[in-house]
Amino acid sequence: MPLPDETGRGKLIRLYGKGLPLEQPVIDEAVRRTEGVSAAFIKELMRRLAQASIVSDGDGQVTTSDLVGAVSEMLFDGGRLNAKLLGGAQGMSAG
Repeated sequence: MPLPDETGRGKLIRLYGKGLPLEQPVIDEAVRRTEGVSAAFIKELMRRLAQASIVSDGDGQVTTSDLVGAVSEMLFDGGRLNAKLLGGAQGMSAG
């Protein structure tokens, strides 16, 4: 199954992030940071973003900081198995 391109990732982020207050800069950063990942990875990322935004400040706002934390948790803190199971890209970096 082919991995979503930039346009596809943007659509998936909006679809799976439905109900989240995602501002365009956060969506753009999410698209940039998810190059080479699967739709399942994006779905899980949006789930974690929802959790992170509630825990971080309680106002439900999703920030780029929430995004960076969720990506880092999934790809690096969770280890290679987590990234592999969710279709994380080879060679992705936290920055």
